[in-house]
Amino acid sequence: MKSKIISNDNLDKLKSQMKCFINCFQKPTPGDLYQNFKKNFNIDLMQEGSIDIPDNLKLITSDELKPYSTDFENVKIIYGALSGISRSKASDERLWAGMCMSEQFWPYVGYRWPQIKEGDIKKIRSHFLFGESNRRSLTRNALARLWWIGALTYDRDAEDPWFLTKTVCESSDNIMHILEINVSNNLSIVRTLIKAILKARSEGYDVNTNVIGELCIYINMLGGIYLLDIMDDTTPGLLAKKIYNKATELSVKNLKKII
Repeated sequence: MKSKIISNDNLDKLKSQMKCFINCFQKPTPGDLYQNFKKNFNIDLMQEGSIDIPDNLKLITSDELKPYSTDFENVKIIYGALSGISRSKASDERLWAGMCMSEQFWPYVGYRWPQIKEGDIKKIRSHFLFGESNRRSLTRNALARLWWIGALTYDRDAEDPWFLTKTVCESSDNIMHILEINVSNNLSIVRTLIKAILKARSEGYDVNTNVIGELCIYINMLGGIYLLDIMDDTTPGLLAKKIYNKATELSVKNLKKII
């Protein structure tokens, strides 16, 4: 079936009148939202989009699993099904907001962020819509984040194409740290970062989430000094070496703090 999208005009209406619809987001299905929007504005919330969405595409939700622990498998589901869409379309709020508010994916958003059921407007804006800056919105919207995690970490040339994805999905903080660095749109840099983390870990360094956060701050700092996009083209391996060295340094400092 074709994806559902929400026009820019309807997104503006929804955002400006969010308090009027907050109770709708606490329901198990989006039916009340559709009805109330039509009642208020005399127009349907959704329009038909151009992207084919498999009817049987369903994300993992389970009362027996912590919501964040499903991220890895759900990345594989969303990106595996929609890897063919362009980055331009994958940056379009109309697409992801429409999918999040569709019958098909509404239950997942409420499952992944249960605070939405408590009427948390900030969570509704962030995870159903684009409620942050352009970059952050792509890693906060419930479905856009799954696609972009896959797009930036899936390595079809690797023996296990998802091995980088698994590292990013270890925690929600990892996703935020790694995919929100200033150069996160550069596949090479993101993958160099994750591989450096894995190399340091393989040598016994405890590169945990806190270390990864500090490491990403370091990469943003490097971006203010070097043209990271061309660093490995002119000096192959230099960026990887810098990231690895910093990861081991931070890991040791973190261990000393604990001791």
